[in-house]
Amino acid sequence: MKSVFLVHSLRKGGAERLLLELASNLSCTSVTVISWLDNNEFLEEEYQRVEVLSLIKGKDYKWPFSLFTSSKKLRHHLDLLSPDKVIVFSHSVFWLAYLSKYKTKYIYSIQGFSQLSISRGYKKLLYRMIDILALRNLKSSILVPTKELYEESKKYFAINGKDIKTIPNGVEVGPLGSKDLEREEIAITMLGTVSEHKGQHLALDIIKRLKEKTPNIILNIIGEGSMKEDLINLIELNNLTKNIFLLGRREDAFELMNQSDIFLHLSRSEGMPLSVIEAMMCSLPIVAFNVSGVRDVVKDNGFLSEYGNTENIAANIYELIKDEELRKDMSRLSREIATKNFGKKKMIASYEAYLQRSIESNN
Repeated sequence: MKSVFLVHSLRKGGAERLLLELASNLSCTSVTVISWLDNNEFLEEEYQRVEVLSLIKGKDYKWPFSLFTSSKKLRHHLDLLSPDKVIVFSHSVFWLAYLSKYKTKYIYSIQGFSQLSISRGYKKLLYRMIDILALRNLKSSILVPTKELYEESKKYFAINGKDIKTIPNGVEVGPLGSKDLEREEIAITMLGTVSEHKGQHLALDIIKRLKEKTPNIILNIIGEGSMKEDLINLIELNNLTKNIFLLGRREDAFELMNQSDIFLHLSRSEGMPLSVIEAMMCSLPIVAFNVSGVRDVVKDNGFLSEYGNTENIAANIYELIKDEELRKDMSRLSREIATKNFGKKKMIASYEAYLQRSIESNN
């Protein structure tokens, strides 16, 4: 079996990392990744054997005009590769696949609600019409990681759901060292793209509240993004330079989480948050907003609050700081839930079985 994974770009994000994990580990199919833009921020050794083709340089990208010239380049690559299936991992390249007019089996992997148009007004109606047209023209099935995305996809595309398959995401964090028991600070970690959507700026109010009761509290923010400079300024303005640290991208992110006490997640919404699952694999209790995706993985292993309620988030963290036994119980539950439901081997096996069945159903 030959497959093409089609993605907008290989920026350092959860959906892109999922794509590369699958491309690196699936044994039932050979995989070629076609990235619309030529950037690749994943330099890890385990991804270097994945074949990646790009259609245009990032500087030449102009939405939506690049759709038409790039669709011809995509068709050329697909003609040469002759894949048994194309799995699409981002919204804009779903249109690209539609315009290429290449006939094969298509699967649309919907990893977040942003892939179901979140534009407003006439643009939302127009985008949805094109999405539905593309889905039907490509005769594409759909893959989602959560029940919420299953229901939203069914409603968005006005389909009955028989062609939607749910496969939870899975991660592997590798061997971790023992915790430093002599550390005096209470360490909280956030992991993800630094952006308004991910909510790192909301952590300032939380840490200011906690600092009054727990002066030795620190927050490590791992990741890069568009809000980094603004966040640096806000940290300085709020006199939190000794409490909040922007660490950028780190190869030792899992080890840093393993040395933490609590994982904080403040996203507005998620498909299925890999960073939360990774934190659970590192045996961390989770404190987060009760939003789509997060509530699919966090059960009795953490606290969920109404979106935007930073006062409640701070109170939840303080409860975990005061109650060491509660923190240990939630840490244990995090690891148990993650290993049982969200392991990488389980995810790979589910994808293998699904892809094999989809080929056999066409024979």
